[in-house]
Amino acid sequence: MMPLLVACSLLCAWSPLTTRADESLDAGFTALDQGDFDVAAAAFDAALAGDGLSRPELVALLEARAALHFALHDEAALDADLGWLAALDPGHAFGDDRPPDLARRFVEIEQHHPGALEVVATALPSDASVGVRARVERVPEGMDVRLRVCTRQERAAWRCVDGGQASSPLSASGGVYYYAEALGPGGAVVASAGSASDPLHLAPPVESGVVEPTTPTLTPGTSTEPSAQEVPSRGHGLAIGLGIGGGALLVALTVVLALTLGGNAGIHVRAPTVR
Repeated sequence: MMPLLVACSLLCAWSPLTTRADESLDAGFTALDQGDFDVAAAAFDAALAGDGLSRPELVALLEARAALHFALHDEAALDADLGWLAALDPGHAFGDDRPPDLARRFVEIEQHHPGALEVVATALPSDASVGVRARVERVPEGMDVRLRVCTRQERAAWRCVDGGQASSPLSASGGVYYYAEALGPGGAVVASAGSASDPLHLAPPVESGVVEPTTPTLTPGTSTEPSAQEVPSRGHGLAIGLGIGGGALLVALTVVLALTLGGNAGIHVRAPTVR
């Protein structure tokens, strides 16, 4: 009779009007450690039906409830808990206080599970607005999940709506920020695409136009001519060629002058040496 009175008092205290889901979770942990399986089961159910659980708290609840069902030899309920756990926390490591056979059973369940629960969100612009659509993939059997989509413009407050789609005006200056999340048992965010602190972003459209050529503005003392250091290296060959051509021209002039002034007798011409 006494355990029944305790269970009744705990269930009454776990009314959504008087307590939070995390308080029910703590009571369930305590009851499980004390071996009060009925009380623990009732507390876990109340936590899952409430609101305010975090994702790590939900994972801890599923591990504890799986241990409870393992102790009660309830294989169907055990496999359901482990399937939820595989969707939320792939590769989950059980505590040292859990039976080794429980961890081995989890590995077997996870091998046949399709993968982690995931939210996919897309933003599609139209004439003057953006439609955001979200969907959740690989939801384990029996888990109730609802979607919530949030949007905002640059430096504006978030606007969140329940369901898998939302719309927002398209800002020409900053585009649209958005994210989507899946809320699971106990109100926990079990998966998300983006977040309020790290949202997804659809940039505003870039208007096409012709870029007009610009004329550089010169300040006094500047020039558009290249400096000596900017002359390409291939220009050195031209300078050498001019030097050689100039030397040949000098020889020709010397010969002409000599023939004109003194004839061709005794003329000795030595070409300049080009170094």
